[in-house]
Amino acid sequence: LPVYHNHKMIAVIGITGEPDEVRKYAKLAERITRLLIREKELDAFNRSEAEKKHYIIRALIDQEDIHPDYLRENLSRWKIDEKISCQLLRLKLNDTDAPSLSPSLDTAIRNLFYKLDCQLFTFVYPDEYLAVIDSEVFHRHRDLLADFAQKHTSALCIAVGNPVLIHNLADS
Repeated sequence: LPVYHNHKMIAVIGITGEPDEVRKYAKLAERITRLLIREKELDAFNRSEAEKKHYIIRALIDQEDIHPDYLRENLSRWKIDEKISCQLLRLKLNDTDAPSLSPSLDTAIRNLFYKLDCQLFTFVYPDEYLAVIDSEVFHRHRDLLADFAQKHTSALCIAVGNPVLIHNLADS
């Protein structure tokens, strides 16, 4: 049974046995194969998005040149207005000898960013998250951040930079 994707044959599924008996299993195998292909595509898109976010945050902090159209296109897609004040949020793991990010802490941090409607963030291996947060959102949700910091005080430190335009993120 050939499997096509984007008008190209990418695999052939073969199952031995009586044709009438194995036909239903061949169709099931084809559906599972298509799901795996779709999942691989989504993972590639998300990885690509994560890499773009990492590159843009690091480049802005390190004051590297970013093509203005590339930056504008990505900021627009992430619904970040270049003309609105933002702040750099840094969450750093406390254990400097052997930093370890547990899945539960990673999930908690990502949920925090979701609650703050923070689209631009990255994990910097091995021990910190960097995020760009709208200054108004920061002021509206100071208590949420303070509670989060208090709850995770043994695991991480949180620092918030000064309000700046995103092009001046290095000064935050």
